[in-house]
Amino acid sequence: MRKSVYWSCFPSVFFVLLLMMASASQLNAAIDLEKTLATYNEECEEAAQQLVSSIEKEIELIRKRKDLNGINKQEFVNYATDLKTQFELHGYVPLAPFLRSYSVAYLVALQKARLKATRDYGKAINLAIKAKDEQGAADLLTEQKKLITVPVICRWDCDGTNFKHHWHWTMRADGSVEGIDDTERVWRFQNNKLLVYQVNDTWILDVSNSGKEILAKNLNRNPLKGKGAIAYPREDF
Repeated sequence: MRKSVYWSCFPSVFFVLLLMMASASQLNAAIDLEKTLATYNEECEEAAQQLVSSIEKEIELIRKRKDLNGINKQEFVNYATDLKTQFELHGYVPLAPFLRSYSVAYLVALQKARLKATRDYGKAINLAIKAKDEQGAADLLTEQKKLITVPVICRWDCDGTNFKHHWHWTMRADGSVEGIDDTERVWRFQNNKLLVYQVNDTWILDVSNSGKEILAKNLNRNPLKGKGAIAYPREDF
C-alpha cells in the first residue's frame, strides 16, 4: 500500500521539480542578461571611443600631409574636429568621405554588439515561453527593445533642386531610413557612395567633405536632383 501511495505521489513531486528547474533556468538567464547588458554597453562605448580616437589620429595625419597647402589642411582639420564634436554631442556618425572608413568600422562594431545581445535575449525569451511564462516573455521583449536600441546616426533635411519636394531622412545604424511617410527605405555604402533605396527608386548621395551637405541624384527617375543639409536634433524631429 505504501508503495502505491509513493508512486502515486511521484508525478506531482516530479512536476514541482521541473517547475523549480525552470525557475532556476530563468534566474540564471536573468543573471546572464545582466552580464549581457553590461557587455553590450561596454562594447558600444569601446566602439565610440575607437571612432573618436581614429578621428583624432586622422587630424594629426592631415597636419603632416605634404599634398595639401596650409589652407586646405586647416579646412580638413576643422571639418574633422567639428564632426568629432557632433558625434560626441549627438551620436551623429561622420559620413564625410575622408572619415568614412572609421565610421564603417564603428557601425560594424555596433552591429556585432547588438546581434550578440539580441541573441541572448532571444534565448531568455525562449526559456520563458517554454516555462509558459507569457508575461515574462513579453516583459523581456519590451526590455530588449528598450535597452538594445538602434541609434540614429544622421538626419538630412532635403529639397528638390529641379522639382518641388521637401523631405527628411533619418538614418539609423542598422541601415534603415525613416521619412515623413511610411515608405520603406534602407541606406548602404557602395563604392564609397552613400545610397538610399526605396520602392522603385535609388538615390545616390554625394556627401561634402564637411559632412554637413549632400547633393542627391535619383538614379531611376532622371533628372530628379536635390540638395540637403544635416539636421541636428530639435523638437520637431
